[in-house]
Amino acid sequence: MKKIISLLLILVFVLSGCNAAKKVRIDEYNWTFSRITSTETDKVIFTSEKNSSRYTEAKIINIKCTVSGDEITISDPASKESWKIQYTENKEAKTNNADGLIYDLTYSAEENSIKGFATTGIANMNDVDEDYYLILTIGGYELYFMDITD
Repeated sequence: MKKIISLLLILVFVLSGCNAAKKVRIDEYNWTFSRITSTETDKVIFTSEKNSSRYTEAKIINIKCTVSGDEITISDPASKESWKIQYTENKEAKTNNADGLIYDLTYSAEENSIKGFATTGIANMNDVDEDYYLILTIGGYELYFMDITD
């Protein structure tokens, strides 16, 4: 009996190590705006209402991020403007976050095309919760979004 239990425990440990960790995919979450920083100065220039006490010098805005097909849409309900960014998963790029993925971004406006990248992952802000994040780095800015599911 001891041999059977030992064998079962070994199988559980071996087989549990064979499962690939679920990656944070860009199209599987509801992204909520957090902040925008300048990549040149690393200064937060725009923030959400929720984070306004943390970034007191930043302007408060409320932008939306939706993902559909191979396109990210960033929209500003106040100005009614929106920007469409094409994305593709970059399977060659490596990330330090084992739960994350990297995407190539392309924003096209008239004859201009701006390239960038996006990263997803899990940030453990405390020992209890996992926070899923999306960071778009494009055009000299980093746009931070979190998946807020209650």
